[in-house]
Amino acid sequence: MAKSLEKKLCPRSVLLLVCDTSLETASLYFCALRIGVVPILLDSKVGFAYLEETMTCYRPQFVWIKRSCHHEKLHSCCKEYLGFKDHLLYETDYKQYEIYDDLAIVLTTSGTTGSQKMVRISYENIVHNTRMVNEILEISSYDRGITSLPFHHSLGLLLLHSLWMANGSLVLYEGTVLNPDYLNLIDRYKATITFLVPYSVDMLNMTDTESSSYGSLRCVMVGGEKQSDKLRNRWIEFCNQHKIRSVFGYGQTEGSGYISCIDLQNQKSLDHVGIPHSHIEAWLEETNDQNIGELVIKSDSVSLGYANDWRDLIKEDENKGILRTGDLAYIDEAGNIFITGRKKRIVKILGERISLDDIETILRNALPNCNYACIEMNGSLNVICDSNLVSDNEIFKAIEDASGIHKKMIRIIRIKEFPRLDNGKIDYISLRSKACHE
Repeated sequence: MAKSLEKKLCPRSVLLLVCDTSLETASLYFCALRIGVVPILLDSKVGFAYLEETMTCYRPQFVWIKRSCHHEKLHSCCKEYLGFKDHLLYETDYKQYEIYDDLAIVLTTSGTTGSQKMVRISYENIVHNTRMVNEILEISSYDRGITSLPFHHSLGLLLLHSLWMANGSLVLYEGTVLNPDYLNLIDRYKATITFLVPYSVDMLNMTDTESSSYGSLRCVMVGGEKQSDKLRNRWIEFCNQHKIRSVFGYGQTEGSGYISCIDLQNQKSLDHVGIPHSHIEAWLEETNDQNIGELVIKSDSVSLGYANDWRDLIKEDENKGILRTGDLAYIDEAGNIFITGRKKRIVKILGERISLDDIETILRNALPNCNYACIEMNGSLNVICDSNLVSDNEIFKAIEDASGIHKKMIRIIRIKEFPRLDNGKIDYISLRSKACHE
């Protein structure tokens, strides 16, 4: 397959890669990097309208997609080029245009839905970030990974890169971790490592956690939003039971996926995200009187910058190795980073600036029987929860005790289930739309 593709694809062309975790897609991705084709990685669940808009915006010369996805619609605007089992490689009518020599891949921004804003990542970014992760997790040719995240997700892609660089092997799995097949594959192929998001961890806790099938796993890295204390402690107990090294990783797509991590078994305090790797500098800007400010990092892993359409793919390195993360944090004397919220996740109530992330943390710790999400609408704090196990008065009291916000400024909305992105994070855009109709 690889040799056939190398003959067909043109170096420095642009490939729209609609991702799954199949062998064919992984092979095409590696082939693209090897010969200098630049893939734009998209979620396989995207609708045709978004796919068509991305094609118009970035003018790719090739499109890779499963036969079952928008097959007939794509036939009307592309010509079929090559077929590989369940996948098709299409050629478009867009002419090849000049792109930056160091540009390797283009990823969607973390947590973004329906936006054409993407992250430009260089070959050096990939190599530098992967080397750091392999060093920290001691990944070697003896390791065998198993996928739990799609390749368009920066953490899912990092697992692929890590095993590739270490000459390890990878079990490609396309289902959810809740499916018994996941546990069976770990046991059958003796998988040693995987990367998860907290949502996947929560689902794993609903499986047969006593099973000896987890015995081959030596290391799991969890990346994404912070877990509640209850769920995190349950996960640590599970990992201790099975002698699994559990690492919580902090990173951003704009930083190629990894910035720092904390080994959950070896820490007295689990409120921070660890000390950045020795090849990463970290500091704070615009600090307040509590020494909380925006976290800024300097690293060879920092992406080249953003792209909004095909014309931006010629741009050189705009970030110059500096990433303003948008995360609010403080750093202790030992260098540990404590993330306190997002710079833009702020609601102003009666003149006071309140962190929505802080309110969510307060509720998760005080009333752990629900999942919570907070958004601002029309100057009020909207608390959305997915259970009736906690009363309105309990929510009002927990918030007022911790922040002084009176219940008249709080609106509580109950829904059956939170909309989530593929990385397991809450989809706040869809959630806002739901809240507007409640």
